[in-house]
Amino acid sequence: MPAPGHGGRGREFLRPAVLLALHLALAPNASGAEETPTLEAAAAEDREIRLDGVPDEDAWARAAPATRFTQREPRPGEPATEDTEIRVLASRHTLYIGIRALDREPARIIADEMGLDSSLYRDDSIVVVLDTFHDHRNAYFFETNPNGSRTDALVSEEGRNTNFDWDGVWTVRAARGPQGWTAEMAIPFSTLRWEASSPVWGINFRRIIRRKNEEVFWAPIPLDADIFRMSMAGQLRELNLPEPRLNLSLKPFGTASSSTVYDAGGRHADRDSEAGIDLRWGVTRGLSLDLTYNTDFAETEVDDQQVNLTRFDLYFPEKREFFLENAGIFEFGLEGESYGTPLIKPFFSRRIGLSPEGAVVPIDWGLRLTGRAGRWSLGVLDVQTAATETAAGESIPQNNWGALRLKRNVGELSSIGLLATSRDAGGGDFSRMAGLDTVIRPRQELALHFFGLGSETPGMGESDTLGGTGAFWEGKTWDWSVESTRIGRDFKAEEGFLLRRGVRRDSLDIDFEPRPRRAKVRNWLFGTRLEIFDRQDGPRETAYWGTTLFGFRLQNEFEMSIRWHHDMDRLFEPFEIQPGVVIPPGTYPVDWIDIPFSTNPGAPVSAEGSLEYGEWYDGHSLWVRLTMRARASRFLRAEADWEHNRSEFKAGDIETNIIRQRIDLSFTPEATASLFAQYNDAADLLSLNARLIWRYRPGSELFVVYNQNWNADDLDDPATRDRSLTFKLAHRYQL
Repeated sequence: MPAPGHGGRGREFLRPAVLLALHLALAPNASGAEETPTLEAAAAEDREIRLDGVPDEDAWARAAPATRFTQREPRPGEPATEDTEIRVLASRHTLYIGIRALDREPARIIADEMGLDSSLYRDDSIVVVLDTFHDHRNAYFFETNPNGSRTDALVSEEGRNTNFDWDGVWTVRAARGPQGWTAEMAIPFSTLRWEASSPVWGINFRRIIRRKNEEVFWAPIPLDADIFRMSMAGQLRELNLPEPRLNLSLKPFGTASSSTVYDAGGRHADRDSEAGIDLRWGVTRGLSLDLTYNTDFAETEVDDQQVNLTRFDLYFPEKREFFLENAGIFEFGLEGESYGTPLIKPFFSRRIGLSPEGAVVPIDWGLRLTGRAGRWSLGVLDVQTAATETAAGESIPQNNWGALRLKRNVGELSSIGLLATSRDAGGGDFSRMAGLDTVIRPRQELALHFFGLGSETPGMGESDTLGGTGAFWEGKTWDWSVESTRIGRDFKAEEGFLLRRGVRRDSLDIDFEPRPRRAKVRNWLFGTRLEIFDRQDGPRETAYWGTTLFGFRLQNEFEMSIRWHHDMDRLFEPFEIQPGVVIPPGTYPVDWIDIPFSTNPGAPVSAEGSLEYGEWYDGHSLWVRLTMRARASRFLRAEADWEHNRSEFKAGDIETNIIRQRIDLSFTPEATASLFAQYNDAADLLSLNARLIWRYRPGSELFVVYNQNWNADDLDDPATRDRSLTFKLAHRYQL
């Protein structure tokens, strides 16, 4: 590893990596073209289908089935051990998908998930992906299991971005029988967007046979890809797509809430009721306009509590429905991670409607126009937030937030795009940012990225820039990436997330996962990661170097590895890591070891976690992370998390614990209840989030949400800080 203080040497590893990327780009592609499987949809009338989970109506006999599935795991390229038949019907309003998952041992089918948006990969399950624009990049993801549970997502750029928080309007029913299990999906065409000029869609199916840990596909997928690789999908033909219609959806909602706050001034109670409306209009088959007025997100699950023992901001994912659909369109550049946290997200919608401390800021109205037309992708967002005073005393002025994303596909796999964002509070208080990015894929395994942004914010000095480049290779046993990003000292992304400023980051990742000829071992795991941050004025700020000394993944999906890290962090000013514990300026080289593991996720009881121990600044630290999951039945599931840190520094000791407990009850796939309790001893905070959700018809929901927080410096006698009860009813009208 380069010695601290010599920033220029950290970039030398980029030269051979770039030369290697160019060599691979110009090398002939050894993978031969395979015949694309094709499936034809049969015409049907809605009255012909009785959605009961068993595709036995006469209409299904008119559709030829997708069969002959191929293993990806555990024996790549071999035929599936159980037969699968999937048929597609299309009416004027709905796409129907009929599934027969045959099984010679139906009593051994695993089906313990029945909640909304559950992790169905833990069960026997079927995934359908639809590339409705047939651009070989983007897709809708629909998944179900033998209980008729449903999970959906939006897929962008062949899985580079997957949005599992998106909730589409569709229905599924499933049934179990003596020959396996069956299901029927009904997906309204109003839920989908598609290219009007192309009668062909991309389509693929994945089946998981969980007791065998077997993963099979209709259009074969190799080890260096997954279900999101739409360029390898099959084709769906003879759709006879419906003629354009108004395609207008109105969703009025009302909320009623009661809240109580306890502070030094006593007890303060408040009752409130609000009404609003969401509107969605399919402007064209590919473009969707979303409008929201008096927006409310009362039903959104609370964030996981975190303890920040670093010098940088914490990152929380977006969960609010209005910002989720087609969110992948706004993704830009590399957005590489630094130990699990994004380095830069130029557009980060959580900045809108939430204060820097996480308090809710009222949204008066919002507009989103998103979708695709031909080779173009378009995203336009405009949101007006109201002035407010938060409970913590923050004074937030009214703001208008805007974003524009335009991208054009070039060739089969490449693209070029533009992003512009703006925050404007009036009176000269504004922040703007704009830039370009491009992705060049000379072959399927290799991607070259280039991007640049400029920002302008009063009070941050002169305008400044951010730019970077990277090369990525995804092979069957080898993966590697090399990236370089420069972030200006005065660059600011007020509508984005930025981990550091005024630095240059260079990184190199190499992973090697050979498959031995052993019955129980699926992969050996080896790898190395180098990440360097140099300040613009020269001195090196941080260097991470970690290597996987040894690891393995078994056929039953138990995985474990041993990693060693040699890092360096230089503090240029004192860092108060916790109140009263201050780390003095200086250069701190550290060595530590990390042992992560995970067990079979399909088992009734499963676990994952990690143990980390080593030097940290001028002391030592122990991190323990453990998650335990139990699936008692399809009606009841529980998950417990524990995060523990024990650190000893010259200035003092730190010990923190976060405990999370989730309990999920599923009465039916449409009606669920959840309980989420958290305890954070660093903040002396105990919290409870309870939600009841009933989707009484597609797109229409009733939510009952209860929240309570306690000051818990003494767990034996916690004091209530605040509590609230909220009812929300939303009803969807399709015109």
